[in-house]
Order: sequence, then C-alpha cells, then structure tokens
Amino acid sequence: MKYFLVLFFIAILPLSSIAQDSASIELDTLEVETDSTESEYHFWGNITDAHLNMKVAPIDSASHSVMLYDIGSYNFYYSSRPVLFKRKRIVKILKEDGINDYGVIEIPFQSYTDRVYNYDAAIIRQEDDSVIINTVPAENFVIEEGYDGWASLKIAFTKLQIGDIIIWNYWKSSDNPIYIEPWEFQNEIPTLSSRISVSRIHPNLKFNYYIRGEALADKYTGGDFSLFELNDLPPMKDEAFVSNPKDYKDVIYFQLSGIEIPGYKKRGFMRSWDDLSKSFYSRDEVKSFHKGRKYKNDLELIPYSSDSLVYLQNIRNYVIEHFEWDGKEGLYPKLSHKQLDKKKIANSATINLYLHGLLKEAGFDVSLFLISTRSNGQFSTKTPLLTQFNYLLCYLNLDNQVLLLDATTKELPYDILPMECWVGNGLKLGKKEGESEMISGLKTSKNYRSRSLVNISFDSLLNMNVSRKVSYSGFEAMLVREILNQEGEKKFKELYMPSDIEDDSIAIQNNDDPSKDLLIDMSYFKEREDGVYFDISQFFEIQENDFKQETRYLPIEISHDQRIYQVINIEVPDNYSLSSIPKPVKLVIPGRLGSFQYNVVERNYNMEGEMKNVISINIVYNLKEIIIQKDYYQYYKEFHIQLLAKLKEPLIFTKNEM
Repeated sequence: MKYFLVLFFIAILPLSSIAQDSASIELDTLEVETDSTESEYHFWGNITDAHLNMKVAPIDSASHSVMLYDIGSYNFYYSSRPVLFKRKRIVKILKEDGINDYGVIEIPFQSYTDRVYNYDAAIIRQEDDSVIINTVPAENFVIEEGYDGWASLKIAFTKLQIGDIIIWNYWKSSDNPIYIEPWEFQNEIPTLSSRISVSRIHPNLKFNYYIRGEALADKYTGGDFSLFELNDLPPMKDEAFVSNPKDYKDVIYFQLSGIEIPGYKKRGFMRSWDDLSKSFYSRDEVKSFHKGRKYKNDLELIPYSSDSLVYLQNIRNYVIEHFEWDGKEGLYPKLSHKQLDKKKIANSATINLYLHGLLKEAGFDVSLFLISTRSNGQFSTKTPLLTQFNYLLCYLNLDNQVLLLDATTKELPYDILPMECWVGNGLKLGKKEGESEMISGLKTSKNYRSRSLVNISFDSLLNMNVSRKVSYSGFEAMLVREILNQEGEKKFKELYMPSDIEDDSIAIQNNDDPSKDLLIDMSYFKEREDGVYFDISQFFEIQENDFKQETRYLPIEISHDQRIYQVINIEVPDNYSLSSIPKPVKLVIPGRLGSFQYNVVERNYNMEGEMKNVISINIVYNLKEIIIQKDYYQYYKEFHIQLLAKLKEPLIFTKNEM
C-alpha cells in the first residue's frame, strides 16, 4: 500500500553559503512504500514509543498536552511571491482540556497577501499493541474569512481521545516581503523540540535576521546560522504579574531588506519610521476625519485659561464629558467627525484624534504617538511596521515637559494613563521627513497609594462599632471610582465593607474630580461571634496572597509602586483588658523590593481625648515597581504569607473581675 506523507529535511548551512547557492533541501511531499502501520507513523514524524506511551507532560506535569515537534522552514525567492513558509506541528494529548483546545486548530493568514496550501493532518492512536493512523478528511479543512483582511484555515480533529498524537502540516506563501512572520519557540504547552531553518535564499536577495530571548542569545550569538533549535522548553502561558507572556518568548525575526542585482540600482524592501508616518496620514479614514472639522468653533465652548496646564485640562475634560469610549482600541478612527458628533461613542483612536485636533487648534505643540499596549506586547524597534501598534495617544511638549494624553477614561486625571498604556516607549509621528521619532524611557506608570484611619470600639458583648476614613490616590483612586461610577455604592459596600452590618453609612468626596484624592468615610455596627479573639485582617486592603503558584516560569512584573499606610485604633472596653497583643515586626523582600512594617503602640486616651485604654496598630506596606527574574517569586510569595499571618494574629480580651 502507498501512503502520501510529509517529511522535513533541514540543511545546516551558514547564511553566507545559502546566499551564494540557490539550491535547497526542502520539506517535500514524498510517496513512500511501506508494509506496516508502524513504519507509516514514523514517516509522519520522528514519533517514538516514549511519545506513544507518554502519560504526563514533561517539564510541566499539569499541562494537558505537549508539543513534541514544532518544525518550520523559510524559502526566499526572487519572484512575485518571494516568501514561502512551511511548517509541521506534532502534539500529544494528555488530558480532556487538550481535546478541547486542539479539537479545532486555526492557522491565521492575511487573505490579500498570503496563500495557504499543501495542508494535511492526521491522528495517531495506540490501541493495545497496534498503532492506528487516521488521516483527516478533506471536509475537515475549512478556510474562513475574518476581519480587516484576515482569514484562517481551520482543521477539525474529530473524535479525539486522551493519548492521541495529532499532526498537521501546511505551506504558506506571501507576496509581502515587508512582513515575515517571526518564529516563536515557546508555546502555551511544553515544547520538546522547536526548530526553524532557512532553506533557500535567492542570491540577489539581501536577508537579515535578529534574535530575542536569553536561550537563543546564549546559543546563537556570533556567526551565521541557517538553523535554530531549542529543546525542552517550559510552557509560555498567562501568569499573574505578567502583562504579556509573549514578551519573554525566544523569537527570531526575519527580514528581506532588498534586492541587489549587479549592474542595476538597489531596491529596498525595508521602510523607515518616516515611511510609517506617511502611511498613517495617507489612510483615507485619517485624512477624512479632520476634513471640514471646525475645531475653532469647538474651542469656543471650552473655558480658556492663560495657564496652559489648566487650559489643556479643560480641553481634555470637554472631550471626556462629551464622548464615551466604547472599549475598543485601534490606530484609526472608525467614525467621521459628523458621525462622532451624532453617536457620541467611539473607539480610542477616534476620541484621541479629536483631542489632538483640539489641542493643535489651541496652539499646543502636540503630535500623535503610537504604542503597543501591555497586553499587545512589546514592539520591535528594528522592524518598522504599523501592525505592531494598537493604540494612539497625544504626545505634548509643555514647558520642556513631555505629557502623554488620553481621553478615554473619565476616572483618571490628565497625567495618568490607563494601565494598558504604561509601556514607556512608542513612535511619535511626524508629517515631514525626519520628524518621526522613536521615543523610549518615558515614565508612564503611576503609584498606587491609600491611607486609612480605622477607629474601633466595643460594647459590653464585644460587638464592634467601626469608623473608617480612607484616602485613595493615583491609580487606586481610579479603580475605586470605576466601581462607584459603573456599579454604584452597593457594589462598593460589597467589596470594601463586611456583610451582616447594621447602621452603616458612607460619605464620598471628590468622586467627580479625578485630580484630587478620593475620600471615603464609612461607619457601621457589627455583631461578633469570635468572642474574646479579635484580629485586624478584615480591615487591611490585601485579603489574600496573589503569589500562589508552585512553579513560576516567567519574570515578575510589578507594574507600579504600591504603598498602603494604615492606622487602626482599638479601644478596649472598660470591663476588659488585653491578655495578648501581637508583637511588632518588619518584613523585607531581598533587594528591598518590598517591605511590611507592623508596629503596636499603647495609649491611655482615645481620638476624642477621653481616658481610655487604646491599642494603636500602625501598618506600612510598600512594593517597588520592577521587572525581576522568576527566582524572586518565592520571596514575594513568602513575604505575603508572613504578612497575612501577622494580620491574623489575635488580640485576646480578658474580662476583668468585679
């Protein structure tokens, strides 16, 4: 019997050799004679008995699947479709979630530049002593059109079982020499072998590549390489305190920089940042947005101030008050200015373009600024592509100070961006040659700070009356304002006040003015069932340890400085005394990356100056903004374990004898 199988052959050659020799050893579809099923499954890939019998994922035993092989090859031609990419992927399914995740796989591509073909797939299953191969039928391959010029090839693996091995191959050619899909070595599941080769480069093509990632840098720094391989890679999946796992992948970026033919003028593929600015401003939706807009008339509705800082805040406030963000990001406006006036709701680009137009008309030195948000991931400064960016801000020079402005979030003051925009670098667009500029090192994050004073008194049955005054500033104030404005006081009480309380009241100041600290006064009465044991953990903002992982794979991102300052005054009732009081403590994360101070002071008067036995507990919590290696995760974890345990240490009341 004959089987049509896909094999990968990789040549390890220096790039300089490939450039001089257009011959290649490629991934070919071969017709192979075989007499047994056992021989056949080896032709689908180097699948071993260990793979067939695998029950638990190496590297990460919790993973539902493992990538046995992820193998690719690039071929670069001097033709109308200069890029050909070939790929084979082999995955072992180990748990039910693996069936859910890999029952249907998608291969995205740009429908106006790419073509996907020569695709096939199979399921390999071991039953008793036999190995069964089921090729995926043609009707299980479907190409679906998406949005904005994107499409995807979907492959359905039906009737998957735990223990199955799935394989899929495809070729993808492109007529776009500017964007070449980078090779990412890590996946969301453990990867045993990931390798990419450059099999062919036409001698007239100028070719570059560069790498990102520690493992690649350790192995492939210096020299020319045509094959790159990494093995035994941990999963690259979402973890707390990481904005985008892709930022930490080992990646190779390929570039066709131009054509060089002896006797002819060189032709370059690569574009400059100025070219990108021209591309942005030449878009029809950008050109038409400002056309016919009389910003001068709009400015007449905005209070003028000779103080430039006050005036720009008035302009931003006008935009925020009149237009609502629909929650969608982007670089380009989705509405004309007339549609914006009518609908009053738009994406971030539309709103910030309007803000830019007003500031420009008002005489401010303002430019458009493109960024890649935290969740979108870091962009490459070596690859001038607009597709790397997904958010538009206003870049303003005011008295030799740079301000980045956004008008999507009314709960934030003018000088605090949404957390998604805390990236520190981006592209400042210019309309003239040389005006575009890559800007880095901007300080975009803001501190998280809260201060609170809690006064607690008890009745004769040790039920408590609580008065709590809290001041929120920085980014924390925005989070609380969002709760109050979008979900109301009821939701705030659910989150910040205990249940089963009586005589509760709440007073809020400065909620409508994000330039000021948000002040909240709360009071309530609560019956207690803990008797003579009392701890203060319920009053502290941190209620659980967010550092919960047993194994950490990625660095730790603390996105902004955090400071919580709290004073808790506990008035001991007249007929009681305290037989046990927690001792002071100071905890520090190595490198002084965080600290927790817990001090206890005994006083003989309360806040009203009355003679009372009062225990005052002062707490200061600090966490420093930093990105640090994963080895520190256990320090953060243990730090929070100890501070939460300290907060739960009880004060013990003893009833006085009469």
